Amino acid sequence: QTNTSVATSLGPHFFPQISLIFLDMLTVYRMYSELVSSTIAEGGPYASKSSFVKLLRSIKRETLKLIETFVDKAEDLPHLGKQFVPPMMDPILGDYARNVPDARESEVLSLFATIINK
Repeated sequence: QTNTSVATSLGPHFFPQISLIFLDMLTVYRMYSELVSSTIAEGGPYASKSSFVKLLRSIKRETLKLIETFVDKAEDLPHLGKQFVPPMMDPILGDYARNVPDARESEVLSLFATIINK
């Protein structure tokens, strides 16, 4: 949440910070997504309402919100398209497609709508 607030305030000047943490964020996103999917697959639809799954999903949503904020404020669009969008395709968009419906995050669609509109 702190990084999202800073990205909102700094706008394109947040680039050095997100460059340092971006790939790690995608790794964490992927790991948490796998945990959510496996927990829901094993526990059924009621597992999606457990506090553990809710915590993991909130972290995923914050990650998506940070990336969306950065993309929205970015000014160097060619660089954004080369350095940030390709690494997001499988961990985020591919994950959305593979997940069971109860594990999908609507913020993924919002993020990619922002990318397309930029």
